[in-house]
Amino acid sequence: MKRGILFTIFLTFSVMFGTAVFGTCAGSDAYKKPDGHYGSKIKFYHKARFILKNRDALELTDKQVKEIETLEISIEKNMITKKAKIDMVSVDIKAAMRESAIDAETINKLVDQKYELKKQKEKALIRAYVKLKSILTKEQTQKMKGLYKKKK
Repeated sequence: MKRGILFTIFLTFSVMFGTAVFGTCAGSDAYKKPDGHYGSKIKFYHKARFILKNRDALELTDKQVKEIETLEISIEKNMITKKAKIDMVSVDIKAAMRESAIDAETINKLVDQKYELKKQKEKALIRAYVKLKSILTKEQTQKMKGLYKKKK
């Protein structure tokens, strides 16, 4: 009997804690950067999924749907590749920092390389976002804005 009561109490607190944590993290602010803006990656995927989810209301052609899906896959591959390269350079920086004789010039070059990759990654996301918006006609863009306002 005591085990059942303890289990029920444990389960109740687990659900309450889980709900509190999920409620905090699931809010739109969870993905905001410290400056209060969403990152380009979140913005791109949110827009792409919103468009595809509302394809019927936006009257997307099969060609437009295929273009958006291809763009999503392309940018995802690009992000995976860039992240892997950034991670590799980060490991190289850590390794260089562990050397007994630290070569600041080598480390500075690696840091420059890392942030050049990050810059390329961000620019690729921006290009993809611009491309995504250009796939829609003006009428579809207006419909999308109306759908988005209804959603809020």
